[in-house]
Amino acid sequence: MAIQLPSLLLELLLELLVDYAAAAAGHSAD
Repeated sequence: MAIQLPSLLLELLLELLVDYAAAAAGHSAD
């Protein structure tokens, strides 16, 4: 890859995914 994404971007994306998954799980549990 010519462009390397900074770890901060990856961490931010992971946090968004986790948050989304947690919200989805919460709705499912409810």
